[in-house]
Amino acid sequence: MGRFITDFYCDDARLVIEVDGAVHLEASQRERDDARDAAMRKFELEVLRFTNTDVLSDIEAVVETIARYVEAHRYGAPSPSPSPSPSPALRRRGAETGNQ
Repeated sequence: MGRFITDFYCDDARLVIEVDGAVHLEASQRERDDARDAAMRKFELEVLRFTNTDVLSDIEAVVETIARYVEAHRYGAPSPSPSPSPSPALRRRGAETGNQ
């Protein structure tokens, strides 16, 4: 996506999905991630971030969060609802256990 490499992208929902390892817990990396997410939003892309632990330990919740977002934001979707907020457990950055 421009100068960025994304983990996953859904064009119909204008959605970037990132699966982050422990390095993303470091303050300097979080700042880069925030700047990157802001740059993506300038292109009208939304970014959902999940930790490796989320994906490995609760894939059903991850898939449900993504599916709700895609359903609400597909092109041509009739009156999309607000973005679903992933549970705090899925959006957190501080609970990564070191999986990369």
